[in-house]
This record gives sequence, C-alpha cells and structure tokens, in this order.
Amino acid sequence: MRGREREWEVVERLLRAAGAGDGGTLLVDGEPGAGKTRLLSEAAVTAAALGLDTVTAHAGELGEPVPYGMLFDALGLPPGDDALPRLRAALAARAAGPLLVTADDVQWCDPATLAVLCALHGELAGRPVAWLLARCTLEGGDHVRRLFDLLERRGAGRVTLAPLTPHAVAALLEDELGAPPDAPLAAFAGTAGGNPLLVTELLAGLREEGALRITRGRATLPRPHLPARASRLVRHWLGALGADARNLVETAAVLGRSFTPARAAALLGTTPAALLPAVEEALAAGILADAGHELTFRHELVRHVITETVPEPLRHALLDQGDEPPPPTERAPSPHPRQSVEAVDAAAAAGRLAEAERLARVALTRHRGARAAAELRCALSDVMFLDGRAPQAGREAEAALAVPGLAPAVRDRAVAARLAALTAQGGDPAREYARQVADAGGRHGERAALAALVTLAAAEWSAGRLSDGLALAAEARGLIGTHGLAAHHYEPHLTLAWMSTDVHHLEEAGVLLREAREDMAAHGIAAWAATAAALHARVCLAADRPEAAAADAEHALGLAAGAPPFAA
Repeated sequence: MRGREREWEVVERLLRAAGAGDGGTLLVDGEPGAGKTRLLSEAAVTAAALGLDTVTAHAGELGEPVPYGMLFDALGLPPGDDALPRLRAALAARAAGPLLVTADDVQWCDPATLAVLCALHGELAGRPVAWLLARCTLEGGDHVRRLFDLLERRGAGRVTLAPLTPHAVAALLEDELGAPPDAPLAAFAGTAGGNPLLVTELLAGLREEGALRITRGRATLPRPHLPARASRLVRHWLGALGADARNLVETAAVLGRSFTPARAAALLGTTPAALLPAVEEALAAGILADAGHELTFRHELVRHVITETVPEPLRHALLDQGDEPPPPTERAPSPHPRQSVEAVDAAAAAGRLAEAERLARVALTRHRGARAAAELRCALSDVMFLDGRAPQAGREAEAALAVPGLAPAVRDRAVAARLAALTAQGGDPAREYARQVADAGGRHGERAALAALVTLAAAEWSAGRLSDGLALAAEARGLIGTHGLAAHHYEPHLTLAWMSTDVHHLEEAGVLLREAREDMAAHGIAAWAATAAALHARVCLAADRPEAAAADAEHALGLAAGAPPFAA
C-alpha cells in the first residue's frame, strides 16, 4: 500500500475493532484510479487473516441489472421479492461473528439499493461488523453523496485517497521494477500526477513495449514515449465525456497545462457562460481541476494524450485562432495581446520552440502597439535563449526595455530576459548589468532579482571566486524557496547544482536536480528537461557511475533540440 500508510492504519484499526467485538464504518473517497478497489481488496485479505468473515459487494458501472443485485450477489442469494427481509436475515446470520462488509463503486448504485444499504447498516448497529464503503467522488449523483454525509454524521470515519507523493511514486516504481528509478524515469512517471492507476498503466505499457532498462541497479527510460496502454486508459476516461466537454478539453489541451475559461471560450467561438456545462462535466470527470482564476489539467499525462488526438495542423490553427481578428460581420472584440503571449509561452514551455517563435512573430505583425509588442518581444527573447541564440535574445529584450511606460511585470520580464542573454554570452557586460539591477533594490521585482543573482553567481564562479558564486546561487535558490517553484524559475536550482557538482557536493546537487525535475514533470515543462538531464549526467559521472551518466547523457541528447546553454 505505497503512499497509503495513513489510510491503511485507519483500516487496520477498523478490522481489529471488529475482531474485538466492536462495529464501525469507514467511508473512502477518491478520484478514478486513486486505489479504492485495491484498498478494499487488501482489507478483505487482512480481515480473513484476522479471522473475520467477509462480504464483498461491487456496483457495476452500467447499474443494477435487477434491484439490489449488488447485495444479492455479495450474499449469494437469488434475486426475487421480499428483498429487504431476505437480505437482512442473510447478513444478520453472517454477523453472528466478526464480519467485514465492503462495497465498492457505490456511486453506481441506484437510490433503492443505497436506501437498503443504509437500512442494513443501521439495523446491524451494535454487531461486530466493519463496514468499508468506497465511492468515486467525480461520478455518481446526489444520492450517494447524501448517504456518505449521513453515515459520517452518525459517526463513520472518512478518508480521501489523495494523489501519491513523488516519493511514493518512486517507491511504487521500485516495487514493480525491482530497482529504483533514475531521475528521468521518475520525472516521466510524475506526469501521471500521483494517480496510482495511471502510474501502473504507464509502467506496464513501457514494460510491454520494451522501453525500460536496468542499468547498474537503476531502472532507466532511455527515450521517453507514451505507451499505447496508458493512452487507451485515458481515452476510455475521455469516452465518457459528452461532445461539448470533449471539444473543450481537446481545445484547451493545446494551450498548455492551465488556461482561462475566457481563452477557451474565445477559441471555441462562444462565451464563458455558455461553456459552463462543459466545464462542469470535465471537472466532474476528473479531467480538469479548478485552480482559482484558471482551469488546469489534473494530470499532465492526460493532457499529453489528449493533445496527441488533435492533428498537428489543427493544433497550430487553434493557437493561431486566438490571434486572428474577427470577420467584419462579427462584433466580437479583437483578442487581447496577452492571449498571444500565453500561446507563445505554452509552446515554449512544452519545448516546441519553432512553433513558439512562429507564433510570436505572427502576433508581432498583428499587435503593433509598442507596449503590446514589448511583452511579445520578451516572450520571443525567452524562446531564442532556450534555442541557444543569446545575442538575438538580448536584442529582443533590449527592444522591449526601450519602450517607455511598461507595466512593472513586463519590465521585470524584459530585465530578466536581457540578463539571461548576457549571462549566456559571459564577460563584463553581464556582471555590470546584473550589479546595476541588484543595486536598484526595490525598483525591480522577484523575477529580475533572481536573474541578477544567477548572473552574479555565474560571473563570480567564472572568475574563480567559488565561495562567492556558491553563496549567490544559494541566495537565489532561497528567494525561490520562499515561494516554491510555481513560477518555474529553474535557473537558480540548475546553476547551484552545476556549481555543487564542480566542488563535489554531489548529494546537494542531486537534491536540487530532483526538486527541479519533479516540478517540471508536474507542470509539463519540457524546455529545461535536457539541461536537467545533462547536469544529472555530470553528477553521475562525478560519483563514478558511468553507465547511469551515459543513460542521462543519451536522454539529454534526445531532448537537446532547443536546450538552454547549461546543457552544453
């Protein structure tokens, strides 16, 4: 029960209490694939080992073929009239001694079956019966929700199976493969968002297709790819969506991990209000999640599968659509330039640099206002930097900075872009500009401050002042540490990992890279993946693990089209 230790303790207490003569109830909530069925199965095995009788019921997704069929099947009774008296008598006879009753997927039960289940639960109060009921929180209607709420008010315990932590996912991979995963494999498994079923199907598919290797005691994935088995599972989940909801998620998947309802509505030619039923259906199905002002895909792996179903020409058309002015006969307002910036950033984050640059250049021809163009130039600068064209990236950033009256966030982005470009080129200009930014104090925001610290750290390191370089890089990482990696500032982590490797602080370098790669995997950020893999190869080489280093290096080379300069 990897990652479910806390929940399993609650189950064991319930079973031991029943064995001692005390009844009890535990309600289990979870999204599809969270491991509810596995938890109930393990509970039944453990109950039998403890001497408890067991009754296991499971509701079918298509509903009950006959009234109360789930309960009749569980108790070995033929269906027929007088259901409640016969079910009551059979269950009471089984409850003469300690008994475990499990009911799985009760969200599919009809209201009559739920009512009988509730009645039997009440009539057997005081008997040594452990009830373990599980439901999917993203399916079913109000009847099952009311049942769970009622039982909880009557004293039932309740647990929710949350996504597995990255540590638990790595342990699950080690259990299945017989060897711990290397960082690239762990990061790739992280795209499943901690969903146990997605993780196991992804792993099973990779094994079936011969994609995994065991190298010097580590499980590796030389060339990440999405196996057919995992794709089939996701498509099965998508198949339950109606046409409008499926159209929504297919369109939104092209935009990136997160998107605004207004942006999706604009691409679909409708309004956010009209989109509400499709959004609610996708939320209920567990495909999307509410992230405040945005919607986000629960699992990056699911988004990747959905994106694959959209033909590439259509993907480009969808990204372009938000930038096209409406026909003269329409009264819809012209899209805001911010939509163009979001499209460029999403393509760049996914590692599609050629597409990102094309989108930026097309948008620059449409949005001719100086301030609107400035942020687009910042985005284009970032793309060029990721593509290894530092001088061109610097020129785009300088053009943005030349525009007066920029919003603080845009100016900060332009400053950071120019610093990144100068750092890649090295020399005095980078150090001097970084010092100017650092000395300006509160005139700049976090993004520019981080970039200045990274630039100064690299300059000090290159000048042979290793302690100063390490201290500055650690300061930059500390600044990020106060906010998390939500803004995807990977440069401090990667810079400090590079320096730590050079001075043979390999454990610290490994931790830094793991943090960055886990965040990249969780948010679908592919642009820095080659850099992280290349740096990890250096760590493995310094640790005298040549085979692991070679695997990481091969992985980095496979991703290196458009890798930032660190990867070199």
